[in-house]
Amino acid sequence: KFQDIGFQNISSIPRYDIWSKAIFLIKKRPILGWGATTFPSLYIFYKGIFPSTQHTHNILLELALSYGILTSLIFTVTISLLILKSWMKIYKKNFIHNRYKIFDKAWWTSAFIIFLAHLTDLTFYDVRINLNAWIILAGLRCILNESKDSSDINIIES
Repeated sequence: KFQDIGFQNISSIPRYDIWSKAIFLIKKRPILGWGATTFPSLYIFYKGIFPSTQHTHNILLELALSYGILTSLIFTVTISLLILKSWMKIYKKNFIHNRYKIFDKAWWTSAFIIFLAHLTDLTFYDVRINLNAWIILAGLRCILNESKDSSDINIIES
């Protein structure tokens, strides 16, 4: 499909047009944003070429457009630190060697995939996916809060 579009017609790719309009709108009101759910109307007003577009297809652009760059920055830093610190605990440091380590790795991988998915589409608006994403992020926070000393953990072997 990319061969049909080519680099000379990159502006005809839907995400390119949506993201470029979103960045243009963010530059117009960077502090407070435009308000929730205003993107569809603004997109049509500023001559977006895909009139059925309902959101920016990127969580960071959506937050910056709706609530300002500061909100987007706080969200980005918080989630990035959570993912980075949990990665350091699970993969880098001498993590507690128990039979649940594989589950923590799977938990981290799920959170990372959800984070990446929100950069290219907003599954945030689907309640089932959104609820699962917050549960997975809460799980990462619990992994970070686990005791660092393995003697504090009592695993009952059956």
